[in-house]
Amino acid sequence: MCFLRDTFNDGVLHTYDRDGSPIPYTKWMWIRGVANWYKIVRHDHLQADLLVSTVWLGYDHSMRMGGPPIIFETMVFGLKRFEGYQDRFGLGRVTFEGHERILAQVRQ
Repeated sequence: MCFLRDTFNDGVLHTYDRDGSPIPYTKWMWIRGVANWYKIVRHDHLQADLLVSTVWLGYDHSMRMGGPPIIFETMVFGLKRFEGYQDRFGLGRVTFEGHERILAQVRQ
């Protein structure tokens, strides 16, 4: 079993559902293991080998610096000038706006 630690704060991994509500670590592990449909927020295939992907990470990547938990990530795959690009987001509309912004940049 994988045990992750949030070493930036209190040694506890803070896990959340897609709505930002705290969930037990065991539920997060279960979702990560079996619920692919839950993890994928949006995938845009612009070409056969070009993908802009936003997924739910489920644990807080904010390093406990204040503000909402950072639990979503958008990445670009397959376009050399953007290959490996990533950005992480908090909750709700900001995640979808971030995906759209990155998608627009890739389309230019």
